[in-house]
Amino acid sequence: MKRLILFIFVMVALAGCGGSNSGKLVEEGKKHFAEHNYNGAIVVYKSILDKSPENLEARLGLARSYLMAEKYESAQKNFDKYLLQNPYDKTVYLDLGKIEFHNKNFIKSLDWLRKYDEAYPDSVECNILMGQAFFFSRNNGAAMDYFEKVLKLEPENIRAMLGKARVLMSNKETEKAEALVDKILAKDSINHEGLYLKAKCAAERGDHEAYKELFEVIHKNHPNDAYAAYVVGKRLVKEGKFDQAWNLANSLDKMAPETGFGRKIVGLSFYTQKQYDAAVNAYMEAVSVHPDPESYYMLGVCNYENGNYETAISNLRKAVDFAPEFFRARELISLILLHQQRYDESVAEARKLIDEDNKNIFARMTLGDAYFAKGDSGKAIKEYEQVTKVDPEVAQSYFKMGAVHYSMGEMGKTESALKEAISASPEKIRPKVVLAAFYLRNGESDKARDDL
Repeated sequence: MKRLILFIFVMVALAGCGGSNSGKLVEEGKKHFAEHNYNGAIVVYKSILDKSPENLEARLGLARSYLMAEKYESAQKNFDKYLLQNPYDKTVYLDLGKIEFHNKNFIKSLDWLRKYDEAYPDSVECNILMGQAFFFSRNNGAAMDYFEKVLKLEPENIRAMLGKARVLMSNKETEKAEALVDKILAKDSINHEGLYLKAKCAAERGDHEAYKELFEVIHKNHPNDAYAAYVVGKRLVKEGKFDQAWNLANSLDKMAPETGFGRKIVGLSFYTQKQYDAAVNAYMEAVSVHPDPESYYMLGVCNYENGNYETAISNLRKAVDFAPEFFRARELISLILLHQQRYDESVAEARKLIDEDNKNIFARMTLGDAYFAKGDSGKAIKEYEQVTKVDPEVAQSYFKMGAVHYSMGEMGKTESALKEAISASPEKIRPKVVLAAFYLRNGESDKARDDL
């Protein structure tokens, strides 16, 4: 309605003005632009160009208004028209670089930005944009050079500091990145991107509590951030605050229905309460609006819990199609195949995981179970031994070695494996009970009594 009123106002104003007043209208367009009313500026500039298509100032104003309104295709068309009339204006190179950047054509963006940089080498905005374009082109060295150049020109420039912090994070220099982010947050405690980087630093050092708390801060200070709201919603579910989680999910459904985040919170809530059919329905709604690997993974998990193994595998393979590095989905596929007694297929899936991550404990355990089920006890023990080399505190691997040795009648090795399980988890009761049961079965009641 506001846009319609503005349009009518402009058209009435134009109706009473002749071509001689186009200069006043250009100033009106500039006023709207300066006030960030880009749609208003677009209406004014288009009206001028309808009568005077040769008006260069209106053409450039229209192109830049479209750019700021994020209508990149219209912006590009008007910049092209402008350059046909005025090919010597080098200032538009920055604008054209921005369009290509927002279209994620980073190489083309850099071509335009280099031309602008030659004419205006000390442009802070250009150098920041070049740093960002190099960063997204995975050229961290060049990106750092441009962010450092800006910081020499403006030592307190937050955008350049954020860019430098992103490069440091990408280079695995987490401590340096976090020190720089802390400096940013000291100046602006609710800086949106700064808080995200701080949360990422927390995740890198394994501080999951700090990560969640930072997202609470982001959600509080940037309530329109759908992802932050989603992270907070997941935490509410984990804490069993289902009513609060549902209220947040309903808000997300209204605020950002295209993300599917609201439905995913509902799905997670049902899953946590073991209402798997309802969870499946919620996640199906989520993928219908925004297919993503996490939702398909959870569909796989829910269907697995319901015993719908083939459907679960199908869901999990979709998750892997979206994100081949999604190891949890591939691990579950291997486990389901094991449960279905499709041992060779299970082995093949586990082997793929180990080829990519030789220390994947889950894959090693599944592989050992599959070999044991196939009757290849020697290979099973080797896989369980590999687990103990990666993490000597995984008691389950010793249990399984003990079971294999017991099946082979190797009582001494069985006893040794079960003792190792106790050493791996000395605070737990179960390893002691299992060893005591082993002694009782062998008629060694004194040892069983001592163990217990």
